[in-house]
Amino acid sequence: MKQKSRKASRKPASDLSPFERTMASIAEKMHLDFTHLTSQFKHKGSRGQAREIVVQQFLNHYLPEFLGVGSGEIYSTDKRPSLQTDVVIYDRFHSPTLLRLDKLQVFLVESVYAVMEVKSYLGKKELRQAVENIRTAKSLPKRAFYPQGKVFETWTIYGREFDYFPMMGYLFAFRSSKLDTLVPLLDELNTSMGIAPEHQIDVICVLDKGVVAHVRNDGKLIGWPESDSAITWIPTKRALLLFYLFIMGQLSQAKMRPLQVKDYLPTELKYGPGEA
Repeated sequence: MKQKSRKASRKPASDLSPFERTMASIAEKMHLDFTHLTSQFKHKGSRGQAREIVVQQFLNHYLPEFLGVGSGEIYSTDKRPSLQTDVVIYDRFHSPTLLRLDKLQVFLVESVYAVMEVKSYLGKKELRQAVENIRTAKSLPKRAFYPQGKVFETWTIYGREFDYFPMMGYLFAFRSSKLDTLVPLLDELNTSMGIAPEHQIDVICVLDKGVVAHVRNDGKLIGWPESDSAITWIPTKRALLLFYLFIMGQLSQAKMRPLQVKDYLPTELKYGPGEA
């Protein structure tokens, strides 16, 4: 897969729309909150939780109400859990709550629309870890649904059609090494690990540098990989705004099919006398 760089045009501050100015202010506040919170903790785990809180607060405020934001583990009907996930974006209205301990939750994969890894600094080591974590989560099968009726919705993405909304995978970092060194590594990891497009990272946001996304042969910028697309990086001071436009364009279309919870239970479940 080829890598391409795209330069974002810059507008004078006076020409910015109210929405652009709002996102610029939010990005600046996220930087300040991240710096302040992480300076208060010496323990690596506490600093990690602090950075996740900063990102979760942004998502909670600016995503549609039907999208919940949490963290924890994701399970599928084959009883395989994902790894601990920094940010889980799920269907707030239709997702059953299995376990909720403050910000730690257990999710059924059918209700999860996206996962996000959050990094203080994104280097080669952190990128490899994020690729594996997101692949693990996105590989969990979504199948505990009631059968579709005669009229049903489908979603076309990753160059194929799904009868459910597939899980998106995002990576958010406050700082990073150069994007033109990370992008070839991301391409190499996807290729060497044989990761299918639907199991790859979709969009990367580095708050102080820019965004990594994908571009088709016709030059159209897209927020997910396809078999004939190339990874591209966009250096921009408005990284948060561009990232938000990508995830809103995807997640605003998310819809959960009716969940068949019994698929998570043993086939021979007994009730009453003789129950195990």
